[in-house]
Amino acid sequence: MHIIYARKSSESEERQALSISAQVDELRELASRRNIQVERVLEESYSAKKPGRPIWGRIMKDVRAGRLQGILCWKLDRLARNPVDGGAVMWELGTGKLAEIVTPGRTFTGTSDDKLLMSIEFGMATKYVDDLSENVKRGNRKKLEAGWAPGRVPIGYLNDPITRTIVKDPERFDLVRKMWDLLLSREAGPRAIQRIADGDWGLRTRITKRRGGRPLSRSAVYAIFHNPFYAGLIMRDGEIFEGAHEPMISKGEFDFAQQIVSSPSSSPKRHQFFYTGLMTCGECGASITAEFKKNRYATRYIYYHCTHGKAGVPCRQGAVQEKHLEEQLAASLEGISLPAEYEPWLLKRLEKAALGQDQDLEAMKKSLAQSITAVESKLSGLLDLRLQGLITDDEYTSGKEKLIIEKVNKEARLKKLVAGKVDAIEPVRYALSRLVELSTVYFESTRFDRRQILRFLVSHLTLRDKTLLIQYKKPFSLIGKRPSCPEWWARRDSNP
Repeated sequence: MHIIYARKSSESEERQALSISAQVDELRELASRRNIQVERVLEESYSAKKPGRPIWGRIMKDVRAGRLQGILCWKLDRLARNPVDGGAVMWELGTGKLAEIVTPGRTFTGTSDDKLLMSIEFGMATKYVDDLSENVKRGNRKKLEAGWAPGRVPIGYLNDPITRTIVKDPERFDLVRKMWDLLLSREAGPRAIQRIADGDWGLRTRITKRRGGRPLSRSAVYAIFHNPFYAGLIMRDGEIFEGAHEPMISKGEFDFAQQIVSSPSSSPKRHQFFYTGLMTCGECGASITAEFKKNRYATRYIYYHCTHGKAGVPCRQGAVQEKHLEEQLAASLEGISLPAEYEPWLLKRLEKAALGQDQDLEAMKKSLAQSITAVESKLSGLLDLRLQGLITDDEYTSGKEKLIIEKVNKEARLKKLVAGKVDAIEPVRYALSRLVELSTVYFESTRFDRRQILRFLVSHLTLRDKTLLIQYKKPFSLIGKRPSCPEWWARRDSNP
């Protein structure tokens, strides 16, 4: 019995190979010319650079059982590109269990001449794969040293085929950053973030030729939060490289995220209460927690109270309903609301204050730049020591990792300083544009956005005697302490 075996891999070394259908057509014509009866046609899309192809394994099982006498294939490298499979084919030809292998160019049998030719062709196929692998490794190493990760990048980024660099995905970058924000603010654990990203935001993976357009799985969400790529670092074979792509988070945020996802407390709780994690007790300083309570009519209320979590510190604070907290918060937010005509004047003052800090910023930037240069010199010196054989590979890898992390942290601080002037103005400009109807905007916002607004406006929330004490950040604290509007507005031109 003879069979036709056609194989093509999707890998780069197979790009010049005929398609499976073209191989089959050519081999059917060959069988017809040679008057060979073909029992079956077996096709496989699988790389032959290592053993383990399922269909080829069944073929060799039939050969050893004496159920198969001949194989028709386009070229010998369709059968094997590794010495294990190639050796098995020649062994079965030598024992006579396999009578022949027929190709368009030659028929191979168990003769010594044929086996010699086969060993040469199999050897050339194996060497081609090995050379290709070495070239790929060399190219990947060069790419890594330039700061670009080889292969497919994680969600939120794209491979730019024109510049051969890595760029932000305009559709997904900000959504993935919001996932990090939810985790870092302890708003939700990875499982809850998965549900929010899928149901609320409609986040889907990038569509490619073969896959994509699907929600993130739970394992994919965990993979995101464990991937240092988002902090500007590339891990490859246990070695760390500094990425040239734009980081989504800082190294400090990444380290904090690792503590969160590895902590048992990162598991989602049964109930998510809005103000937990934002307030502390005004008497003992412990955190504030919340719980549901029912009255005699079975109506459920949310109550906030002190956790009494500080041992040896007495606390007599009682509980307060969430609706009373929100009433106090609404009144406080009304107190920092502004007429629309105040915005240009406040922004002018803000920009003037920012300009006065330029000199200090320049000195800090210069110092950080010098520090980064010093770290780069250490990295270069470390490589010289390794090349001279004065330190081991493990010592080089360990030292390099520490220096690269130090450099990435310093570069993040420098980048923040460079953008400091804009960062100081733009968020406030955004907030001031919302201060006209702040209370309304706040309570109409989503749960996530409301917490973000609070974190932006408020430096501390304290609960004491059922009263919410709100300490605003500057300049919002100054707005809350302003004199009456007519008096303040009348003095704006004399005090620019």
